[in-house]
Amino acid sequence: MPDFSLYRPKSLNNLVRKLEHIDIAEAIIPEDRFEKAMDKLKNNDFLMRKEYKALLYRMEEINTAGLMGNFIERITIFFKEHNKVYYHLKALLFSYYKLYKYKAIFGILKLGFSVNKQWREEIKPIRKIIEESEDIIDLLKKINLEFLKTTTIEELENKVEELMMSKDTPMLQAILRHKVLVSLEKENIGDKAEDLLYIIENYIPDTDYKDVFEKFLLSKAAINNESDPNIERWFEYIGDKLGDPYGLGRIKWKGIDEEAIKVFQLWRAGKNIGKFFTEIIGDPKRLNFWKQYRRYFYRVEYLKEYDKALLMETKEHLFIEFAKIGAMYMYTKDVLSIDKVEQISRNRKKSFIINNLLKSPVKAILKEDHRGYWQFKFSRQFSYYNYYIED
Repeated sequence: MPDFSLYRPKSLNNLVRKLEHIDIAEAIIPEDRFEKAMDKLKNNDFLMRKEYKALLYRMEEINTAGLMGNFIERITIFFKEHNKVYYHLKALLFSYYKLYKYKAIFGILKLGFSVNKQWREEIKPIRKIIEESEDIIDLLKKINLEFLKTTTIEELENKVEELMMSKDTPMLQAILRHKVLVSLEKENIGDKAEDLLYIIENYIPDTDYKDVFEKFLLSKAAINNESDPNIERWFEYIGDKLGDPYGLGRIKWKGIDEEAIKVFQLWRAGKNIGKFFTEIIGDPKRLNFWKQYRRYFYRVEYLKEYDKALLMETKEHLFIEFAKIGAMYMYTKDVLSIDKVEQISRNRKKSFIINNLLKSPVKAILKEDHRGYWQFKFSRQFSYYNYYIED
């Protein structure tokens, strides 16, 4: 293993500490031992101590096989007959964090922790919580509270280690998803952006992203975004994970509230317009003009290969600007849209796309040059189609 202590980031230091802490031999059960124990469980044969331990580590599979009731009865008898079951309790904890909603497990947790006589310091925190819990719901609430009280990533990861949890267990994922959602209801989303995004990236499965992202996009911080770098990180992260709601990524956005999608697209439109007119061509006049209309655009794409064109799409029209100052073209959506450009570009040459689609005065309903007081001229023309400058 590389000497991670040479590097300063906390995440690496935390990682090496956890790697040193884990006794892998305890968590990996040979497959043949588990299969042998399962066969004995099915046939109601006598089980050895090590076979009980193997089964305790993999109770999910026992449940799937429909043998949970039988196993609960047998492990209950085993715990009542033995008072040195420390490593069996560690195995049981491993499964509990996966099957945390299974009520019968609470009973054997309480029993096992009450009969064992030899303890190690590492299990003291979770032992205390289990002994003080009245039922499985109370136990979940107490563990959840432990994580809600953490204020930094370092504290959180120490808590994961302290409670002898595994990063990919459903219980931990559910608890941390709840922690993120609770944090999103508060006013310090920006201040906690780095920590919350770290939790999402490292602890929350992709299947649970949508609820979290929707919660953020409907928050005041997102709706009233004023170029806060921390809020920007949220938008960028969501864009990286889900893509364009109206482009190739639209399937990933299925199920997310339309109002949340509008908030994201407003940000994305402003971002793409700003990048085009500042970083790509450096034209503050056109930037300031188009930013006034960004609320109408639900999709903005930059097509570098097609004469550096910027396509800005509303519900009814497509506006096209080019890096080189010349003419602005405006089309109705039934004539030209971003989807149509992408579809036709698969089979036609670049020159055709530029000259026959993007720059077609015959098909366009407006073609206006950037001459004189062009801003006033553009605005007046746009008002005929119910596009007005943002107050």
